[in-house]
Amino acid sequence: MKLLSELYNCDDGQGLTEYGLLLGAFVIAVVGALMLLGPKVSALYSNTSSQFN
Repeated sequence: MKLLSELYNCDDGQGLTEYGLLLGAFVIAVVGALMLLGPKVSALYSNTSSQFN
């Protein structure tokens, strides 16, 4: 029983898990922003390059 109690209360990997969750949320936000703004940025570059020709 003591072993199970120690395993249940073990929090060695807690910090790494929190950083992983934050990194995952950041990646989802970046991908969402790129999907939302991608066509607008592409059109901006196309218009700018056509003005130089």
